[in-house]
Amino acid sequence: MFKKAERWAWRNKWDIALTAAGFIPGLGAAAWGYRAYRGYRAIRAARTIARSCRRNSFLPDTPVVMADRSTKPISDVAVGNRVQAVDEVTAEITISPVVDVITGAGLKELVTLSVDADGNGRSQMITATANHPFYTQGRGWLNASELSTGSRLINTSGTTPVVTATRRTQAVRTVFNLTVAGSHTFFVVADGQPALVHNCGPRNSSKWFSNKRKAYQQRRKDHARLSRRGYSCELRGPCSKGGHSHLTWRKNGRYGTIHYRWHGRGLGRRG
Repeated sequence: MFKKAERWAWRNKWDIALTAAGFIPGLGAAAWGYRAYRGYRAIRAARTIARSCRRNSFLPDTPVVMADRSTKPISDVAVGNRVQAVDEVTAEITISPVVDVITGAGLKELVTLSVDADGNGRSQMITATANHPFYTQGRGWLNASELSTGSRLINTSGTTPVVTATRRTQAVRTVFNLTVAGSHTFFVVADGQPALVHNCGPRNSSKWFSNKRKAYQQRRKDHARLSRRGYSCELRGPCSKGGHSHLTWRKNGRYGTIHYRWHGRGLGRRG
């Protein structure tokens, strides 16, 4: 559904933008052009989000937690089904409908996580594409490729399933993802316990500074700017032996982290 609407909007991008401008009385040429450009940018943004969602997926048999706490393989979830999700702003568990099921096929970068949810020493495996985001204790959203032995996942029962091993592979597979209304999150099951995942990838960036003071000055400016624009922001750090701090932002299901890094004793520049 979303993909069809996206394709139609892209084919008709200028008609949409120009028609919208035509309904505004008294627009001069400059204002008319600006409105058209904004319409074009909005459609470009929608396409970018859609591409991001398609890149992040799970294998067909991955269990998804439904509204009634039962599970269903992600390949069997349909538009209109209701799943358990988390509101990123309030951190409350919600019941949200699936508005699109996204399928991808071809050569995929996969990460298989071994997860021990109950501490019994026996792990079960779950496989995701390398850039599918999982919510982790103390570190927030991390792509599957960024998880390592000891990473702890977040679930609804108050436990923190621990990643005991990771394995990266390439394979030609069909994979699935969900677009969930409002929250853009859902739960998959790892070793019998739910794990919170996001249906779109993060937009991360790094900024380098000569010292910590300048880094924090810029972080304050970015925090004020994003807050004025209605973004929900969270400040964290210093992290990683004092070498950087974070500003995490969220709005309308999109999210990302700006890393503020500074040079210092024993800390060379990192890519």
